[in-house]
Amino acid sequence: MFGFFKYKKQEAQIKRAIQEFMQSGMSLHDAITRHLVELNDSLGLGLSEPVIRLTANTVSSLSSRMDADNVVEIYATVLYRYVFRNGTVATPERLDEARFSYAIEHLNLAERGGYYVVKPDFGKDIDLKYPPKR
Repeated sequence: MFGFFKYKKQEAQIKRAIQEFMQSGMSLHDAITRHLVELNDSLGLGLSEPVIRLTANTVSSLSSRMDADNVVEIYATVLYRYVFRNGTVATPERLDEARFSYAIEHLNLAERGGYYVVKPDFGKDIDLKYPPKR
């Protein structure tokens, strides 16, 4: 239960940041890009420009099927799961770009009455789908 509240708090912060960028005249795509660049810089995630662009392109393209608010929630879910590892990591370490890209390219969405969510995964699903290099 605590994890859910932690996620909702983080989601609200992300929504607020994206809304501020959009109110300043940015498109949804540009707002997501800027947010991810700032997050990457502040946390030292090590994401390259192509991976940031892939993320912004993939997530913002969802606006053809859903409203901007829903897109931002999908983006927040991706960050929570694959950057903050479902809330188990307070300060994420440098990310494996291949694994993060895989997660972005293989987003599994479920529609629930016109509203979309990222389908739940179990445990460290990204580790099962794309094991770390050895």
